[in-house]
Amino acid sequence: MDKHSKKAFSDEPAAALRKWKAAMARFDAAAPDEAKIVALEVEAARRRYVFLLEQRRAEQ
Repeated sequence: MDKHSKKAFSDEPAAALRKWKAAMARFDAAAPDEAKIVALEVEAARRRYVFLLEQRRAEQ
């Protein structure tokens, strides 16, 4: 893995966390008819973040 790949890999969990937080903010502001869709986005973002953390832990 080269220097740029390592940097991108190390930034992935932080980016995933930002996306999860952004999805939660969208959920808080969502209209009732949008809530189910946005809730799925929140869950997908959460799962991506957890996956990346587990992947990093396994590689250490």
